[in-house]
Amino acid sequence: MRALFICLVLLVGGGFVFAAIMALFTPPRERSARRLLRALCVCLTVYGALAFFGQMLSAIAGPWLPGDSWEWPMGYVGGVVTDSAGRYIAPHCPSGRIQVYDRDRKFVRGWFVDAGGGIFKLRVIEDDKIEVFTARRQRRFLFAPDGTLLERGSYRPRSYPDLPSGPSSAMVFDTPWVLWPFSHPFIAWALMFIGLVALIALDRKNKARSTAAKQSPGADATDRPARR
Repeated sequence: MRALFICLVLLVGGGFVFAAIMALFTPPRERSARRLLRALCVCLTVYGALAFFGQMLSAIAGPWLPGDSWEWPMGYVGGVVTDSAGRYIAPHCPSGRIQVYDRDRKFVRGWFVDAGGGIFKLRVIEDDKIEVFTARRQRRFLFAPDGTLLERGSYRPRSYPDLPSGPSSAMVFDTPWVLWPFSHPFIAWALMFIGLVALIALDRKNKARSTAAKQSPGADATDRPARR
């Protein structure tokens, strides 16, 4: 089932990116300024799509991705908890990851949480173990501070909103502005929306100009054979 979802995400995301790129080649004739604007809109759409579907792919294909040495762009994150050593443990639900930072907010390690692509919350318990509750499938995980999975089970019959959570806060982690679309799906969707709306507006203007040119007297006179 996981492989099927991955194939679906790749198919939909790849098709979306391909369609956006093809928009560069649809207008037969366009001024250089409009061509440049069209290229910018395509870049916004493609980058937003890559950011959105990249987060979705990470949340689904996490177990097959590389180890804990790489950092996912976090940006602004809520639900951050702190252990006894002052380290910050941050949940990033869009990518399905937990990432640990030191007191200076420098990345230490991160790992995948099988949350079914949904939200999850965490708390620190004894010996700095990290307890994780997922909203989908009502799963409970217990991790060691280094990310080793210690326990896996279910918290039924309790409901997700009633589950305990430790003291948490919202934080902003150092993220290059160009990577912020990968930190939240809303930012990625905003880029896609802006790019798509601008592309549609450009196509409508081109179509209107083409129609007006065909209906203009000059065009009719040119197309009409000369009378003797």
